[in-house]
Amino acid sequence: MLRSGVGGMARDRQHRPVTATGSAGGVRDALRRATAGTGRRVLLAATLLVGALAAVLVVAAAPVPSVAGPAAATQLLVSVLVPLSGVLLVQDLTREPREDRRVAPVVVAAVLHAAAVSLAGSALCGIVVALAPQSDLGAPATAAAVVLGGVAVQVTAQLVGTGLGLLLDRPLVAFAATIALPLGLWLLVGALGPPVAQRWLTPFGATSPLLAGAPSVVDVAAWAVVLVVWGGGLNGLGAARLAGRRSALR
Repeated sequence: MLRSGVGGMARDRQHRPVTATGSAGGVRDALRRATAGTGRRVLLAATLLVGALAAVLVVAAAPVPSVAGPAAATQLLVSVLVPLSGVLLVQDLTREPREDRRVAPVVVAAVLHAAAVSLAGSALCGIVVALAPQSDLGAPATAAAVVLGGVAVQVTAQLVGTGLGLLLDRPLVAFAATIALPLGLWLLVGALGPPVAQRWLTPFGATSPLLAGAPSVVDVAAWAVVLVVWGGGLNGLGAARLAGRRSALR
């Protein structure tokens, strides 16, 4: 059933001409396709629903809930589903390798989509916490740091999704890899190396400290390294693979 659902989301992309031109036009077109069709809209709604439920559960369990706890739970759970939208977006390109559409605008659109989902999740957390009988929203600086941390989490997850979507042809396989590869490396590094290595080598290790509300300079630096290695590396390899396929078809 999951296979058919993902297939339906992929088929929601219709073979319509791209009317926008240039990088900005490519980004706008890709953003439209991110929520085009029932399947992709259902994915977006399900992602936000998962985030809202996580916030409600954390708030219900905490004696005096603050923003940081529900936001961390929301963003971490949402980051599991967000990469699927990136996988589907870039695979619109890989299914039509003869079309000379650029990869960069599609990846940018996927990142913007992920950032918007993150901000929506943070807004839902704020609403849930504010409605709690006893709550402490905390200092504005802490709330702002949590919101920015959530954006960083979703951008990282989305870039892993777009990279693996370009490298792997099947949406389900690519989506599963967005979970299995980061989690597997996190477990492997944790078992074989010092715990600090997880922060510098794995998305899970790098993004979790950003949701605490007061990330250090080292936390941000570790996230930047992981973003370049995972996001830049996977997408660079994927773009090169797509360019090779296009060259072979000419």
